[in-house]
Amino acid sequence: EDASSEQKPRFNLEQLSDYSMPRIVTSTVLGSLGGASAGYYIGEKTAVYFYTFGLTAGIVGAGFFGGVYTIKSIRGKDDIANFAASGAITGGTIASIAGIRQGLVGAVVGALLGSTYRISSSWIYLNSREMWISNRKYVLQNSVAKSFRMKTPILSNQQRQIVPQES
Repeated sequence: EDASSEQKPRFNLEQLSDYSMPRIVTSTVLGSLGGASAGYYIGEKTAVYFYTFGLTAGIVGAGFFGGVYTIKSIRGKDDIANFAASGAITGGTIASIAGIRQGLVGAVVGALLGSTYRISSSWIYLNSREMWISNRKYVLQNSVAKSFRMKTPILSNQQRQIVPQES
């Protein structure tokens, strides 16, 4: 077989943006809400925690999901290994600021969290889709046909006053 007939998907910035932006926004919002909750609970400046946690979650989300897309583009597969590798790279990079040993621990934790994210998101998607389909079937099977009729207008019995026009 010709090697050119089996091409792997290429890295595309537009597709990266389409893939990553909703996920980055979600991670930023969740980080902000978590930070605001932490600030409120601790009793200190809630806004500082809100912005700090949100910014950190957005940066980590950008690195993680950008890594997932890049690895997916290189490998040509969309599976759990992409999430584990991206989690290991992201976690190891962030934790390596504290040292090599912490970087290795961060890589292991990142790989576990990335894998967990992939497994849980797939499970949630499949189960919520299944529940939506069963709910939709139930609604369609148990719906009562409704007939609509026009109501009688309130002003129907009043006569119009026509202003005569001058000639």
